[in-house]
Amino acid sequence: MSYSVFSIGVFIVLLSACAPASKEETLNRQASATEQGGASEPSTDPLSGPTADALANFTPILKSPLKHSHTAPGKVQLSGLTQVGAEVSGRIDRIFVKPGDQVLKGQILASLEKEPFLIDVDSAKARLMAAQSRIETLRLDGERLQKAIERRKGEIGLEPLVPAEEAFNLENQKAQNETQIRVAMAEAKLNEAALRRARFNLKQTDIFAPVEGQIITTLKAVGEAVNATQSIPILFEMGSGTKDLKITAKISEEYFPLIAMGAKPDFRAKALKGKKLQARVVERILRPTSNKQGVFYPIELRIETPDPGLLPGMNVALTFIFTSDTAHFLVPNYAFFQSPPNYEILEKRTHQPGYRSLWVADASGAWVERSVLPGYANTIHTEILGGDLEESDLLPPR
Repeated sequence: MSYSVFSIGVFIVLLSACAPASKEETLNRQASATEQGGASEPSTDPLSGPTADALANFTPILKSPLKHSHTAPGKVQLSGLTQVGAEVSGRIDRIFVKPGDQVLKGQILASLEKEPFLIDVDSAKARLMAAQSRIETLRLDGERLQKAIERRKGEIGLEPLVPAEEAFNLENQKAQNETQIRVAMAEAKLNEAALRRARFNLKQTDIFAPVEGQIITTLKAVGEAVNATQSIPILFEMGSGTKDLKITAKISEEYFPLIAMGAKPDFRAKALKGKKLQARVVERILRPTSNKQGVFYPIELRIETPDPGLLPGMNVALTFIFTSDTAHFLVPNYAFFQSPPNYEILEKRTHQPGYRSLWVADASGAWVERSVLPGYANTIHTEILGGDLEESDLLPPR
C-alpha cells in the first residue's frame, strides 16, 4: 500500500493538533483568555496552583508553643494501708468483720481458739505455786537449822558436849539451804514470767483494729491455722479512712519526662458521672514496666478535691496539660489530608522515617509538597519539629 506525500502531511498536522499542551502553554492560554475577558479553562495540571478566588481562602501558618494534653488511666487507693496480723499462733475461731466494713480503733476483728492458751495459763500458775511452796519449805528448814546452830553454839564450851564437828555440819547444811532458797526463788521468777507471758498470749487471741478505717481485704478464714513463730501472719488489710485517698497510674515513657512533681491534673471517675476533680503528683517512681503497648513508669497522686462518692478501687481518667517550651509551626490536623486536584497523577515524594507529606501553596501561589516532622498534637493542631515548611507557605482551607 502506498501513501502520497500530501496524505502523510495531513496526518502529522492532525496529530499535532491533538497533542496535549505543555504546562507553560496551558498557563499562557489561561492568561490570554483572562486578558481577553473570557473565562479561563480549568487547569488539568495539579501543580498549577489554586485560582485567585480559592487562594484567598488559604491561611498563613501559625508559629506558637503548642498546648496539648495526655490522658492516662489510674486507680483510686487508700494511702494509709494498714496490715493487721496475729501475734500468736493458733486456729481462727471467729471473724467479726468483712471487706468494706468501717471499724473504730480498738474494735475486735477476729479471735483465735482460747482453750490452748487457757491451759498454758493454768500450767504456768501451777508451776509458780509449786515454786513458791518449795521456797516456803526451804525457809522453814533454814529457820530450824538456824535454831539448832544457835543451841549448839551455847553448848560447845561445856563438857561433855556435842563435838565441834557436829556444829560444823549444821553450818554446812544451813549454807546449802540458803543456796537452795536462792535457786528456788530464781525458778519462781521464771515461772512468774511464764505466767505473765501465758496471760499476755491469751489476750492476743483477740485481734483488734489498730486504727479507725475500712476493712479492705480478709486474708484468712474461720478454722484456718496461723503461724506466728517466724513472722506475723496477716489476717486483714485496712485503710486509715477515705479521707486519705491516693491515685496510682502508669505513664508512657513518651510523657513521663513531661510530668513534674506537684503537677495538678484533672481526673474524672465514671462512677461519679464524669465529675471533674483534681489531684497532685507526689511521687515519680523510676521502676518502669513494659508490655506490648510500650514502657510505662508508675506515679502516685494525692487527691486535692475529695469527694464523698470517691471510693477505693474506682478507675479514673487523668488528664495532663502540657505547653511546649519552644514555638513551632502549628498545622491544623485536617491539612495533612488536603492535596491538589488530580493529585493521583503526580509522582509520590519519598520521605525520611517519621516525616509526613503536607501540601501547601508557596509564595508564588503554586501547589508544593512539603516533607515535615510532626511532634505533639492536640485536637486541633500538630506541631512541626522539622522539615522544609516555610513561613511564607499558605495552608488550604478545610
